[in-house]
Amino acid sequence: MEEGKINYVSREYKRDFYSPPLPQTFWLDHGKGFTKEQAANLIQGRSVYREDLLSREGTPYKAWMQLDTEKERDRNNNLTFRQFTDAYGYDVKAILDDYKIKEMIDPKKAEALETSLLNGHRPLVTVEKDGQEAKMYIETAVRYGKLNFYREDGKPEKREQFQKETGLEMGEAFAKKQEQSREKDVAQGQGIGV
Repeated sequence: MEEGKINYVSREYKRDFYSPPLPQTFWLDHGKGFTKEQAANLIQGRSVYREDLLSREGTPYKAWMQLDTEKERDRNNNLTFRQFTDAYGYDVKAILDDYKIKEMIDPKKAEALETSLLNGHRPLVTVEKDGQEAKMYIETAVRYGKLNFYREDGKPEKREQFQKETGLEMGEAFAKKQEQSREKDVAQGQGIGV
């Protein structure tokens, strides 16, 4: 900042700096609620996992929380929450195991990565891209049951290129091998009959 004017904003903060302010009140109940980091991540559109929620009947439950920007604001001018309970089936550990992420090899780093994603952060990980190691930011996409990948400059990358071979791909490869085997058998059978 020079002479009261901003002359530089870092790349990862530009979108948030230049977008209009998003008013939202986060309430605390007896010291329980969202941490300031979780609240900031919610404002930025990411999901946060909460283990200390109570239903109206007083039953405890766990859920991924996300601000719903598609609905109207409530009477206090706050966005409502979209919840994805455990019944929705988003297991961050299982999702992480579906991708070729180098940090998942070390159990301590894997646990730290999982905790970071549960709090709504966008951690930097190492993945293999075009045969070389590349650094990418990841974030949860709970609604779609996936992870989103972003380059260090903030531009999105296709998640499919970082996935391990899926069961469908393995099934297709197996079917292709079977077809080739049948064609080979037919060709050999025709050669014998001639």
